[in-house]
Amino acid sequence: MTSVKVAVRVRPFNGREKNMSSRCIIEMQDNMTKITDPDSGKEKKFYFDYSYWSHDGYTEDSEGILSPNGPGSNYADQDKVFNDLGIGVLDNAWKGYHTCLFAYGQTGSGKSYSIVGYGKNEGIIPKACREIFERISDARAKPSNITEFQVTISMIEIYNEKVHDLFQPPNKREKAGLKVRENKGEVFVDGLKKVPVESYEEIEKQISIGTSNRTIASTNMNSTSSRAHTVTTITFKQTVMENGKPTNQKRSDINLVDLAGSERQSGTGATGERLKEGSNINKSLSFLGKCITVLAEKSTGKSKGKVVVPYRESQLTRILQNALGGNSKTSMIAALSPASVNYDETLSTLRYANQVKAIKNVAKINESAHDKLIRELREENERLKKMMDKNGDPRQDLISFNDNFSDKCYLMNINEDPLLTGQVKHILEEGKNSVGKATRDSSVDIKIGGTGIGKKHCGIQYDKGSGVVSLIPNDEDPQKYKTVLNGEMVDSKVQLAHSDKVLFGNHNLFTIIFPGQEVGDDETDYESIMKFMNKDAINQFTDGTSDREIEEQMEKMRRKMEEEKAELDAKLKAEKAKMIEQKKKLAKQMEAQRLKLLEEYKSQKDSEERAKLQEELKKQQEETEKIKKEQKEKEKQFEAEKKKALKEMEDKKREDHKKEMELVQKKDLEQKLTKLIPQLNEVNEICHNLGRYTYAYEPHIITDILPDGRRVPKAVVKAYPDSEKSFYNVLSYDEFEDKMYRIKEKWENVQYDIEHGDSNAELELEPDEKEADIFGLSISNDDKLIGNVYIFCDSIASLLETSQDKAPIINAKGENRGYLTYSLSPSAFDDMGGNLNLNHYESISSLLNKTLNVDFKIHKIEDVPEKYSHEVYCTYQWVDESAEKFETHKEPDVSKSDFNYTANHDLFISNYVAENLQYSIFMIAVYGKLPDKEMKGLVEGFAARPQTAALLKNNNDNNEDEPFYEEKGGDQEVMKLDDGEKPGCYGEENERIREEAQKDPERKCQIEKN
Repeated sequence: MTSVKVAVRVRPFNGREKNMSSRCIIEMQDNMTKITDPDSGKEKKFYFDYSYWSHDGYTEDSEGILSPNGPGSNYADQDKVFNDLGIGVLDNAWKGYHTCLFAYGQTGSGKSYSIVGYGKNEGIIPKACREIFERISDARAKPSNITEFQVTISMIEIYNEKVHDLFQPPNKREKAGLKVRENKGEVFVDGLKKVPVESYEEIEKQISIGTSNRTIASTNMNSTSSRAHTVTTITFKQTVMENGKPTNQKRSDINLVDLAGSERQSGTGATGERLKEGSNINKSLSFLGKCITVLAEKSTGKSKGKVVVPYRESQLTRILQNALGGNSKTSMIAALSPASVNYDETLSTLRYANQVKAIKNVAKINESAHDKLIRELREENERLKKMMDKNGDPRQDLISFNDNFSDKCYLMNINEDPLLTGQVKHILEEGKNSVGKATRDSSVDIKIGGTGIGKKHCGIQYDKGSGVVSLIPNDEDPQKYKTVLNGEMVDSKVQLAHSDKVLFGNHNLFTIIFPGQEVGDDETDYESIMKFMNKDAINQFTDGTSDREIEEQMEKMRRKMEEEKAELDAKLKAEKAKMIEQKKKLAKQMEAQRLKLLEEYKSQKDSEERAKLQEELKKQQEETEKIKKEQKEKEKQFEAEKKKALKEMEDKKREDHKKEMELVQKKDLEQKLTKLIPQLNEVNEICHNLGRYTYAYEPHIITDILPDGRRVPKAVVKAYPDSEKSFYNVLSYDEFEDKMYRIKEKWENVQYDIEHGDSNAELELEPDEKEADIFGLSISNDDKLIGNVYIFCDSIASLLETSQDKAPIINAKGENRGYLTYSLSPSAFDDMGGNLNLNHYESISSLLNKTLNVDFKIHKIEDVPEKYSHEVYCTYQWVDESAEKFETHKEPDVSKSDFNYTANHDLFISNYVAENLQYSIFMIAVYGKLPDKEMKGLVEGFAARPQTAALLKNNNDNNEDEPFYEEKGGDQEVMKLDDGEKPGCYGEENERIREEAQKDPERKCQIEKN
């Protein structure tokens, strides 16, 4: 048995992280990787087969290749990673083993850089492909060689649980995707195109085709890289020939896997109980985590009885079944972000990788018997003959993607994934170039897809002679089929300039490039461009402060702090030097005076005079001792003042850090809105296209309150079942994103049916599906967060008892939602078990390395909203370093009885606890539930409109939810709209939809039908 080989690699800061003034939280030494919590300073260490430091210590040559900047650098370049991992993969493949290398990490952490590479810095896939053919060439050159080699390549993408062949153009793929099947223990994708290749150049072209098809598909469907897994499989066959006949064959499948971004896993983590919760946000990654957990438990002997690994629960785990727990030698590289703003995601990735290294596989050489080999070769030969008769040589499909565009005017795509940016180029021809969606009854010059795109969406006029390029908006309805130029809606003909940014519909982003011109990387940054394109919408939810202004504020704060620190250090240093100088001067004077008296005493013969001098010497000695004592008091006072000044500086530093984090969170919120707003526009349009005219989604900002008291803005989505009424459901961003992909999948199915002749195609539900679940409008009587109680821990830190204190329950808006009465009683014991009198101790710092015992009681919970006074309970996280979570009992009705919860907690006084407890907040979350009778009334009110009633009819009684709307399971609250306040369906789009529905009788009927 062999363990899965695991490596982790940390990349440099990206532009966003630099703008957010992130700190590096990763350290590496040999095979050890350490991560530091940016807020608490706590460290966690992990050990892997390889820990690659690629954060700094590198230099870039004239060709753009990165390498260590000297003998002392520990920078791991692409060659280092390939030599450690890629060569091992190829060596095992050469021996006949199946091999697999998969990359895991959050989007943007550098997965694709390690696997594919960027520019001249080739990744593992191109290096491995080149190495394969170099080895084949070396083997064939030997006179003694009797082995024939055959290499084929295939590429698949798993998106929305559907497997697509990347060698097939998007418009030729099956709607349901390819089937994953199993034959005699071997899992394979049925109908997958495997292309024979005979050189590195051919394999490189095929990868370019696959990447381009992936890009085109993502442009048409807006399926970004973070949502799709890519598996490149190189099948390597070695056939031994003797006397012209095959005698033995070895076959190896080399699977190189680029997993989808894992940041959506951050809500559930990657190990232990978190994985067991199972995220609906990304089914593949969730079940991959489950499989890894089960396999790790089996390998370490922790599982009891027969355990079934849930390979079949997702397409990804099915395809990787052999790699994870079967006949394969497997390696994993986990990509890490070094930035403090990505701490949770990076820690999740490290935990995930830590689980993987426990898995053990049993790999075997894949050799065939003689007769079986001959039969397989004959079958393969016949299959290839038929393929060539039908399609010609499969290698004739290769397309050159290296055309020279320097003398042309063209549109170039900008994608969220930098590796996909620039993969689609549309050359502008002389005259008018039509832009739009190609259909059976119409054609366009520049084909784009997705929502918000019309058949004749717009036009681009190009005059080669003058070099003038003009954008002509849709002449039917430019508001409906919108085109945005540099952040402004285009409603009349406008002239374009080089590097202008054009957004067609909701997500087709392009830049125009004039002949002889180029654009730099900073001009194709997707995030900053989309933020600029949606600036008006984003500014509705922010104060409009630009990234540059935020960065200037942060820089000003840092500079001021550095100046004040330097000023304080200089002041303290000067005062100490002055005090030392005074001490030396005084000591010198006293010594000189003593020596003078002593000299006079020795020279004096008169006994009476000698007695006087002796008395003076004694007085001088006493004066000296008094001065020394005063000097010590001054030194003591200086140290106290120094300690006080340093503490004030540390407190100010903490406060500045909080302010800096607030600025970082502001930038983070803008980034989230940049991504969210186009998604909302798209989903609203899809709902319209599906005949769900009253459904509407719009962004909303709520506030999280962290244990340290910081208020963190957070983007959520209001989901309206009826946009004319003031009630709505609240979806977290992750929940909305999950719903969005389900809605898009339904719309793609309808589009497919329409394109294939079914003009009456409608949304279809599977037997186990409910429309309200798909659209995020389902109703359930889940526990609702009433609010949080915030208790400052300085009383515990000062060893003081808090008895029967009444604390307010505060919601995210800062409103008082009731009161919680509690007590905290600390006690401690000596080594013999006797009680310590805490009155003799100033603070917990005096009890270092001892254990404090704290009695915690919740006496009452009162004055909470009556509708939430049922099934009330609390959750809290204890304030020690373990941060263990606790949950109280549920009180049936707190309006009628006391709560009476008691718990006893230990608090070990470590250095960390002693230093930080006085600044900590003990937070208690209070939850409640609606009574059944009130829930019933809400559901009846919710079902007032025919469409909504149909929704509820599709749901069972256990799936009902209150329509005004705290976020489920979160530490926030969002209140319903005030009476008379109407939702905007985000912008004016919904008003247009409703007007069209009123004008069009068929649409009106469709509403009633639904």
